[in-house]
Amino acid sequence: MHRAGGADEAMQNVPLPGYSVLNAAAPLPRPAVEGELRALMCRRATLTIGPNDHRVIVDLHVPFMIGHQRRMVVIEIVEGQLRANYSDYQFTEAERAIVQAGVDRAQALIN
Repeated sequence: MHRAGGADEAMQNVPLPGYSVLNAAAPLPRPAVEGELRALMCRRATLTIGPNDHRVIVDLHVPFMIGHQRRMVVIEIVEGQLRANYSDYQFTEAERAIVQAGVDRAQALIN
């Protein structure tokens, strides 16, 4: 979880024990943190995009970061379209295909 207390403050990781995007009901509740919510991050065992992950963007209006090992995918919405940005180029084509399939499913739910 990343947040900032104000425009001049650096981003901070704030652990959220018990908060789950995967198991949340819509609309996704805002995490109980002080300050401005800038993004939400989950560390996962895989890069698979879950069925509720788009709710972070739709309900909380912030980018969603999925961390796996030392890599990260950022899912955000630009001009009404979801897109995945990768932290580096160490992703295989198979991993990129898995992420894109999840982005496509989420986009269909948003539309």
